[in-house]
Amino acid sequence: MGVTGKTVMGQIRRMALATALLFGGAGSVLAACLPSTPALESMPRAALLLHPPGEAVEPIALDARLAITDTQRMAGMQRLCPEVVLENPMLFVFEQPIAAAFHMRNVHGPLVIGFIDADGIIFQVEHMHPGDAPVHARAPILFALEIHPAHPLGALRPGQRIALAD
Repeated sequence: MGVTGKTVMGQIRRMALATALLFGGAGSVLAACLPSTPALESMPRAALLLHPPGEAVEPIALDARLAITDTQRMAGMQRLCPEVVLENPMLFVFEQPIAAAFHMRNVHGPLVIGFIDADGIIFQVEHMHPGDAPVHARAPILFALEIHPAHPLGALRPGQRIALAD
């Protein structure tokens, strides 16, 4: 039995596919989404207020999960089904201002992220999709808010202020 160019090419394609699936390379297939994860279940809920720029406008109430621990922040929205992401806006809380980047690896739907400074002001908003390159905050952040773009809250905008509800 001889080896042909066609056989070798087939073997190379199968090896490339197996490598991509194992190591999450470009073109890899996402694992099935989950209705919850241990990290999500461990995140407390908090009532937030989103204050639009200008005090004449009423703040918008938002129920969000708080990603406080390293484990919670690292897991974030990964592996969650899109409808779960829609129902669970997530506020990432850091102990001190940090230079941050967020990725979309193992995320099953689009997200909008607002990077928030130590005063609670959103200074940068980015739209992210599965497979996108990491998004970097232009300045140190103390918080980041991720929501599904179809969330009833609407769009995040620079200048909005986040605060805990009383």
